[in-house]
Amino acid sequence: MRKKENKGVPEKIKKYLEDKGTKQIWLAEKSGISQAHISNVLANRVLLTSDVLDKINNVLDTDFKI
Repeated sequence: MRKKENKGVPEKIKKYLEDKGTKQIWLAEKSGISQAHISNVLANRVLLTSDVLDKINNVLDTDFKI
């Protein structure tokens, strides 16, 4: 999987968090993913894996797809 294939998903997650007034640190605490990793994923510095996306979807009650 190439990094650019899922570039839109981190943007959708960022927008969702902004629209809900939710912070990345909250998402990190609830998902068990480090805040640094959440930040890197949402900034497209690291690849968003399906495992991480599953954890994010579970916390946010969303159905984002890679």
